[in-house]
Amino acid sequence: MLWTPRQDAIEIEVQVKAKGYVGLGFSLTGGMKGADIVLGWVDDAGRVFLHDRYAAGNWAPAVDESQDVTLLGGYQNDTHTVLRFSRPWITLDTDSDYMLGDDTVRVIWAYSNSDPTSETELNYHDKRGTKSLYLQSPQFELPPLGPDVKSVEFLSRNITIPSDMDTLYWCQLFKIPNVTTKHHVIGYVPVLQQESLEHVHHIVMYVCDLKDGHDQYERWLEWEGTQCHTGNMPPSWKFCSPIFAWAVGGEGEMFPEHVGFPIGEQGKATYFMMEMHYDNPNFREGVVDSSGVRFFYTDKLREHDAGTIVFGHNVSPLHIIPPVQRWQSSGYCDPQCTSQNLPAEGVKIFQGLLHSHLLGDNLILRHGRNGQELPPIMKDMHYDFDYQNTRILKEEVTILPGDSLVMDCGYNASQRTSATYGGFGTNEEMCLTFLSYYPRTDLFLCTSHPELDTILGGLGLGLEISADNRDEVNKMLNYKIEMNWEAENKLFEKVKSGNLSSEPSPLIMSHILKAINITAPQKYFNRSLYSVLQDRAIWMDEGVTSSLQKAVLEGKHTSACHLHGQDLLLGKGGTITAPDLQPLQESLPEVTFMHSVVLDQQGSYVLLWTPRKEDVVFEVQVGTTGYVGLGFSPTGGMKGADIILGWVDTSGEVFLHDRHAEGNSAPMLDQSQDVKLLGGYQNDTHTVLRFSRPWDTCDGEQDYVLSDDTVRVIWSYSNRDPTSETNLHYHDRRGTKSLFLQSPQFEMPEMGPDVKTWEFLSPNVSLPNDFDTLYWCKIYKMPPTTTKHHIIGFVPVVEEKNAEHVHHILFYECHAPDSDTLFEQHLEEQGAQCHTPNMPSSFNHCQSVLIAWAIGGQGEMYPEHAGFPIGEQHGGATYFMMETHYDNPNLRQGVVDSSGIKIFYTEKLRQHDAGILMIGHQVSFTHIIPPRQESFLTGTFCDGSCTGQTLPEEGVRVFQGILHSHLLGTSLLVRQVRAGQELPMLLKDLKYDFNYQSTRVFKEEVTLLPGDTLITECYYNSSQRTKPTSGGLSTKDEMCLAFFSYYPRTSFFSCLSEPKFDGIIAAVGVTDVAHDRMGQRFRKRKKTTIEQPEENMTERKERDMTQELKETKFSDFYHTLKITAPEEYQNLTMHDILYNEATWQDPMVADSFQRLATSGIHNVICSTNGQNAGVEISKQVPYPSYKSRRHRPDRCSQLGDKGSSSGLCPPAFPFCKNTKTRGTFF
Repeated sequence: MLWTPRQDAIEIEVQVKAKGYVGLGFSLTGGMKGADIVLGWVDDAGRVFLHDRYAAGNWAPAVDESQDVTLLGGYQNDTHTVLRFSRPWITLDTDSDYMLGDDTVRVIWAYSNSDPTSETELNYHDKRGTKSLYLQSPQFELPPLGPDVKSVEFLSRNITIPSDMDTLYWCQLFKIPNVTTKHHVIGYVPVLQQESLEHVHHIVMYVCDLKDGHDQYERWLEWEGTQCHTGNMPPSWKFCSPIFAWAVGGEGEMFPEHVGFPIGEQGKATYFMMEMHYDNPNFREGVVDSSGVRFFYTDKLREHDAGTIVFGHNVSPLHIIPPVQRWQSSGYCDPQCTSQNLPAEGVKIFQGLLHSHLLGDNLILRHGRNGQELPPIMKDMHYDFDYQNTRILKEEVTILPGDSLVMDCGYNASQRTSATYGGFGTNEEMCLTFLSYYPRTDLFLCTSHPELDTILGGLGLGLEISADNRDEVNKMLNYKIEMNWEAENKLFEKVKSGNLSSEPSPLIMSHILKAINITAPQKYFNRSLYSVLQDRAIWMDEGVTSSLQKAVLEGKHTSACHLHGQDLLLGKGGTITAPDLQPLQESLPEVTFMHSVVLDQQGSYVLLWTPRKEDVVFEVQVGTTGYVGLGFSPTGGMKGADIILGWVDTSGEVFLHDRHAEGNSAPMLDQSQDVKLLGGYQNDTHTVLRFSRPWDTCDGEQDYVLSDDTVRVIWSYSNRDPTSETNLHYHDRRGTKSLFLQSPQFEMPEMGPDVKTWEFLSPNVSLPNDFDTLYWCKIYKMPPTTTKHHIIGFVPVVEEKNAEHVHHILFYECHAPDSDTLFEQHLEEQGAQCHTPNMPSSFNHCQSVLIAWAIGGQGEMYPEHAGFPIGEQHGGATYFMMETHYDNPNLRQGVVDSSGIKIFYTEKLRQHDAGILMIGHQVSFTHIIPPRQESFLTGTFCDGSCTGQTLPEEGVRVFQGILHSHLLGTSLLVRQVRAGQELPMLLKDLKYDFNYQSTRVFKEEVTLLPGDTLITECYYNSSQRTKPTSGGLSTKDEMCLAFFSYYPRTSFFSCLSEPKFDGIIAAVGVTDVAHDRMGQRFRKRKKTTIEQPEENMTERKERDMTQELKETKFSDFYHTLKITAPEEYQNLTMHDILYNEATWQDPMVADSFQRLATSGIHNVICSTNGQNAGVEISKQVPYPSYKSRRHRPDRCSQLGDKGSSSGLCPPAFPFCKNTKTRGTFF
């Protein structure tokens, strides 16, 4: 790969030893999923193909709608394919393209030895890989070296890496060749032994120039070295100071032509110490290494002597990173240190290296002067531990005396189960920056770490230690190293006589914390601080982590300021706090917003909001210095969207406009400006705008009415301000996300020690690749408990690689006589395909839904007064069935999933036992949606006789609900009718989004009384379908369901309805059918009882092993219905008629199905859990009539606005009359 960065684009050439297709991509993680990929090839005729593509997963990348790469040329010879192209740094295709910048970019590559058979059918690649690069920074190149340039190699002397420890730091002393005059080191390269590549983590070179140390250093030159930072390390070596650092992924450095590191007698640098960090995580035996570095030096002196300064967080056990979360650590350089040790004109920084270990996620070195924040000196928001390369700054940065330096390190410890500490091991952490600068000064280190008392107080646990213990530990932490020549001489004699034990031992800095003995509170008495921090329970308390985070960032730190040639090093230079740096622009007054969400994958666009009674307050925080757009769209697209657009110009003036988009063009200013600017500012990286907007502005023609329905939020931003209020540049990035703006958002609360978790996961289910929908059912048993427990919430556990395939998960209670006999035998089994003969009949006892999760949901936490009981003896269930709906529309091969649900339960019982009621349309072939309908209504109901027989006299309280349909669903609602009068809507979503099915927590609980009727209405848009859609399991089939959580718990769990089957036949003009097979294949199987046991388990297992998975389509039932009348349809099946496009040419057919769905006689199935078994009562009931609820005039109606009003019936339904006895759309 060759490339040249231009101002607005990058030019790339790939030269690949292959005669098939070639792929080059850019990925957030280094994996294929989510990657932006350029793919091309040259066919046998010499034609060159190049595509801009996007990988939604680990399969063939799809061609982007927007092609944002430009082919510059290409050819193929007998061995190679060569392609040259250009690509903008930032494209307009934010959904499919990766935004390239100056951070680490994880480049992925692949090639095949055969061309694609077509533009859409790719063979699987033959080779692939990944490599991190800086695409905008100059890459390392070893230039031609003149005859004046000499080189010297410093190599480890066959160091044996121990096999019983994973980290070894090895130090060794070297001397430059005889140089009697001053020379400059102008660069270096690592010299890595091939066999040891995986073990050499980093190399730091130190200059040793202790006063009067010449003779002392000279005698150590023949020694093979010693383990660093231990008692075997000569005292004089501790006074060596770093001059450069190499780390894994780096290639070397060549310094700018005007600087060099001085060596030689006049340069004062003759002796060097090399510190090698070896990694051996797999404890390999017999690893011997002789790696090192090669110096390039010359007697042609450069203009400036260069030096290195280390900034950041001291390598200290007080560098604590809690587990299972993201964390920020900061180290500070005391302004007093730079004030006393930098020249008046300051120093110039020309390159640097950011360094952390495995948890490092984003690293920034901030710069402050006179209390004012300046642009960061270095940053990498996509830090890669395996690519730590020196960055040459595009422009040199001046650090003046008195400047502040802040090193911020962001860590991702989400996969760690215990705390991580600062230390030397790769599994420990660091937070450092090595900066190269000129002119050289004596300053080489300026760092800090939190004080011990900052940590003790920051934990918020009331920890206390004795004064003597504090003094003892502070002596270890805040070291005072004074040169001791007598100790050095004794050590040398031991080495010389062979009496020094050189056996390495683990160096775990955090063990210093074991010396800190807690005296209070009693809970932690006589435990070490290390023991307390290793207790995972304390990190489950968000109060502890938030308190500690605040303390380490804002509390007292111990500073260190070290100079070359000192014979005294102090670990405590003074007590400091984080510098109070003001941003370049004023910030807004700090407020707490109720909700927040990151709208883009890169984290550049953050939306915060607080809903109020009449309006909503928004704040957008966007990583740009151009304009920002936030909109509300009926479809998720730009056309018809209501858009708020704003920016801050170079003078600091804030602009905010209310606009609307008539198409995919610049949005136009509204005549009525209905947004109120509350403030805004811009700094070097971000634009922040705060504003309010009424829920309904009454501008019906140009504004979107915000409500408690799903809102499709669209967003965009540009890196430039508009040239005028009417002349906008096209946005640089854009996207969409569905949200509930009025409903409480899901938040994981703090969990007490009484809360336990239970995960139930799919047993590595293999998805078929010959049909697109699989329902998989598996039996589970509750955790063993001796007392009653309540389930208080759950979260989905969805494998990231399979997120697109997991459509929904239902967790059912299983109720049957002698449940142990029926279900225990199935616990160790893999499960079975649901709703097929392969599913054991006992599974049909599992019908009462306990948990309902669907795509887009984040989980549920129930109110503090309600919980779901578990255990048959406690009113719940002991056995459960998980039904997982998998989607594989692209028929991917090799998809194996182990997703599921994590349940939170406690023995601290809530006031009420809760239950779940499922209502809606029976999932059945009787649910038919005609094709080419913009708005087709399916009506279904739970009649009052069912609720009258199942609910207690005082009723139940409904506290949350979730609506569910599939791809055609556009609006879903549930009406509540009592004594023939409609009450306020129980739940509705008139802007339903299939990809955002989240539970809605009610603002106020709703009472459901015996005799109440519940009507579920689902509106579908089938305008793009040419054949009818049936109810069924597949995503392409449809459902119309609602799940409500309520208390107190009753045996009532389901109330479904469906139109009479005779009406379906009549709607297409059929008068009689032969349906002998009806019920054999598409009705529920008979439940197993003790008197009628399941088949022999051995026989069933043998059958299961031979039976293949088969697609289940409920509409196939119509193949079994032979038409016997009228005569013209004889010998045809109902499927032949229903799925013949000609049938639907007559609009009266669709109208007949509409009437069938919303009137006439329906079958209502009312289900309860009896004594350890389910009971179903089915009866025929006419579709309910009721008086529509009167609608109070809203604010806009009172103002006389016509734009926001709407009729009671959908305009597509001519049969729907606005009468008092007909249900209304709203």
